[in-house]
Amino acid sequence: MKITIKKIFIILMMLFMLGYASYSNIIARATNSLSRYVLLGSILLFAVMANSDKNFLLKIPSKVPPYMLCWLLMGIFALSGFARVKFGSLQIVICILFAFISGSNDQWIDTALRIARFLLFVFVFFTFFFFVFPRLYSIVTGFYGFIPDGTSRGAYPYRAGITSHYSINALNIAILLVIVVVKYLCDNGITLKIRKESVFDFVLIMLSFVALLMTAKRGVLVWSILAIGIFYILLNKGKVGNVVKILLVAFVLLGILIILAENSQVIAKVFERFKVVGTSEDNSAAQRIAMWKLALSYFRQSPIFGTGFWTYRGFYNENLSAEYSVNGKHTSIDAHNVYIQVLCETGVVGFVIYILAIGFLLYRTIILLWSLENRQRLKQYISLSLALQLFYILYSFSGNCFYDMTFFYYALAMGIVYSVETVWKNESRQLKSSPNRNTIRELYRGDDTNTVREKIYYENSDIDLS
Repeated sequence: MKITIKKIFIILMMLFMLGYASYSNIIARATNSLSRYVLLGSILLFAVMANSDKNFLLKIPSKVPPYMLCWLLMGIFALSGFARVKFGSLQIVICILFAFISGSNDQWIDTALRIARFLLFVFVFFTFFFFVFPRLYSIVTGFYGFIPDGTSRGAYPYRAGITSHYSINALNIAILLVIVVVKYLCDNGITLKIRKESVFDFVLIMLSFVALLMTAKRGVLVWSILAIGIFYILLNKGKVGNVVKILLVAFVLLGILIILAENSQVIAKVFERFKVVGTSEDNSAAQRIAMWKLALSYFRQSPIFGTGFWTYRGFYNENLSAEYSVNGKHTSIDAHNVYIQVLCETGVVGFVIYILAIGFLLYRTIILLWSLENRQRLKQYISLSLALQLFYILYSFSGNCFYDMTFFYYALAMGIVYSVETVWKNESRQLKSSPNRNTIRELYRGDDTNTVREKIYYENSDIDLS
């Protein structure tokens, strides 16, 4: 593989982007604030360098799609809260700009997926590692200076792995699971026969799924599985047979887990976590309801433009921290429902823009997915984007996806759609203006001959594709 200057910039862009997204809590502990600003700025710098022309000038699209316009407007809302939370505001803006800048081509996507798989597998590895060697967990607690949440005061160190909170560990593992499952389903569908070239992906799926179970994080587990199921149904345009397949797989998987729970304490703990929801043993549901009510009460005080970006954290500290926070006031706790928090902080105006941003992108993704029947490579890119979007949308009902590092992966999904859409339009224009054999081979490298032969562009063409 030929290494070019642009390829180096693409690798650096994705290493900084995905490395920061996956390891932000570790980076925050190991660096000072200036270093973190440099890391964030580097993402944008390398994005510009990776997507510029020979003179290092960016080509600004003449027509920006509606979803991108809406997200750029949401970036303005984020900047309005810069005085309150500087770093968080910059994170959101840089994610949006990354997607906007990267939309000029699709050369970065394969690199991004390889880097993501490697970086995220580290969390799977350390989940198993600390299950086998729990005594070595003292290295992690020594690094952070406290015992990470979700480990029952260190009794279950594998739940948080090398992260500072078991939610972060579960989130990273779930994103890896989504990435690998999408690739596997695009290559094989739901079948009992595993092709040789897909064995590695299948093993990675199994390891990731078990690791996710071991974290005992309920919401992430449910939302990731649901996102994969909805993705597969949309991939097959809602065909009844595929819906039945999904349900059968779900029932079989549940049955296997119930059997394993009888003999495995780790799996049994997962079921116990679901059993205690809403009981006196687990006040998380009551706390979330209180947080949502608080956000809605402040929304009613300023319904048009909201109370201001990042203001919810202050409201929580004033009203709920004494009741629910053991260690005093929080500096970064959000409402655990993005939609309610956006409504509170940006009012009806910001909420409508946010919903349109998500809706326009999701709609365009589904349209592209169904339009790329004969372009396996681009279709797989769009499939991944769709699954990541679905996970983000679903997890936003109980998580803080817009306000935490999950938004980096949503930005990745956004950038993929923008890139594929740009490439698709450029290829259409190029093929119409110059439909010769060399053009076809260049544009459709990586796709098999039969796929190219079926392209609609050549229905009335005399070009020999054999």
